[in-house]
Amino acid sequence: MWLFFCGWINRLAGGCIMSSSAPKQFSGNSVTLKINEKATFEGLTVKLLGIAEDSRCPRNVNCFWSGEIVTQISLSSQDMEQTVYLGDLGVPIMNNSKYGMDKNFFTKTAFVFNGHQIRISKAEPIRETTQKIKPSDYRITFAVDIYP
Repeated sequence: MWLFFCGWINRLAGGCIMSSSAPKQFSGNSVTLKINEKATFEGLTVKLLGIAEDSRCPRNVNCFWSGEIVTQISLSSQDMEQTVYLGDLGVPIMNNSKYGMDKNFFTKTAFVFNGHQIRISKAEPIRETTQKIKPSDYRITFAVDIYP
């Protein structure tokens, strides 16, 4: 029905806006996503569900620890689907009640799913002490490689 409606609008108005829920395209083996955006690479669909934690050291502070960003992502391929927490450092999470778990765990720096390895290669914006990052402002770049 959507294709029919879109085709009809094209004839009348000369254009049609597609839904933003369409997957983004990877550039090489990486893609930058905002929350609720998704992309497909070699049969793997990655969707950024949210930011579970952002303890990265702000730009204008000298920290003894760099901190970590933890993302919640949905991975799907063929008939399999899994939600995981993917971080950029792989540190232990002690207060994990917000993750819906009753045990301490380590965030994963890379996750293998149905023949693909995914990891965070960049997280933006950089934290500042003077402002809080809104969820809509996060841009996370994921790299995906075929995993033998």
